[in-house]
Amino acid sequence: MKQKSTFGALTDHDGDPKHRSKSIIQWLNATRVNYIDDWPAQSPDLNPIEHLWHHLKLKLSLYDKKAKGVHELWERVEKEWNSFDKEACRRYIDTMPARIKASFFTHCKYQISHRQYTKEQLFSLFEQWSLQYRPQQDDDDTEFHLPVDIADILETTPASQLKESFRKFKMGLRKYRHEEWTTSEEINKQFIPKLKKHTMDTLQVVNTIYKHSKNTRTMARAVTELYEQIQYLQTSASTINPMELAKIQSECREAAKRLVVYGWASARTQDNQATEFAAKAIKVPYNVAMDYLPEEGTKRQAFSKEFVREYNQVSHQNALNRAAVNNKPTGTDSRYGGRGRGRGGFSSYGRPFLRGRGRGRTWSGTSDNTNHNHQHSDQQ
Repeated sequence: MKQKSTFGALTDHDGDPKHRSKSIIQWLNATRVNYIDDWPAQSPDLNPIEHLWHHLKLKLSLYDKKAKGVHELWERVEKEWNSFDKEACRRYIDTMPARIKASFFTHCKYQISHRQYTKEQLFSLFEQWSLQYRPQQDDDDTEFHLPVDIADILETTPASQLKESFRKFKMGLRKYRHEEWTTSEEINKQFIPKLKKHTMDTLQVVNTIYKHSKNTRTMARAVTELYEQIQYLQTSASTINPMELAKIQSECREAAKRLVVYGWASARTQDNQATEFAAKAIKVPYNVAMDYLPEEGTKRQAFSKEFVREYNQVSHQNALNRAAVNNKPTGTDSRYGGRGRGRGGFSSYGRPFLRGRGRGRTWSGTSDNTNHNHQHSDQQ
């Protein structure tokens, strides 16, 4: 129910529901043709085919008997449709300028003089207007079918082969350098033992993974749209006029730019979220400032050296304070000459509080040996 002008623009001639079917809308968006999305109902028809269809229905109504089935009806439709001669079609096409003038007046309240434009100028004017009037496709409720070739690859390729293809795909990508946005992140090694001991709400983990997969699907949707536009350009390059071609190319560039920004920013947001989970697990003291400064190397450390140093110092001091409170001796032990047991000067139920593992590791056992008040954290 669409009419293609000499220059390749498509227009939706009115708001009839049959012109708004889901399949038509999907096809229009998939092929990236230009069309007027909300052409007013009851406006003058701009599609000669619509008039031919009206005459076809009249011809079919002249049959004495109703068609016995679909096959007989199709034979009648094909016969009558092919009976239209060139002269009948030309009459409808010749009336197009008058319809365009009426459409401009109906939709834009703009009266075109009969002597102001030639037929070719009217077609060109209407095409330019349709390109400018075409609204942006930002309706989130509209759904489109995944391209058949993409769906076929996803559904028929074995998982192991997909995994290998993804590995080669990632290795073949061009590498970009930016200190803040392109560097991968990993947790500092000295915090790994404590993270392994930390238990976490499973629901929170599951919801976080689902959130990340939703972001990945958003990027996949954007790439799919770009793929369809590029595919349309390749298959229809010879029929696209320069104005439409420039418009599609501009849309592709802007879409790619938005996708790039979204991808890098989303990765950084996920890194920060992982760091926040780690900070919760290692119980960062309230008086230690969070720091996300990058470290040297192929991957960025989740926490900077300054943060780790301050964290160790504050955690160590807090541990000493708790040990002094929780492990006050009620008397002296003659076996040790009145001194507390252990190398560190404080005793925690028969085990030395400071285990002598060297600089930067004194915090690792601070919370394992206290059972008087399990809720006390390093933030005290």
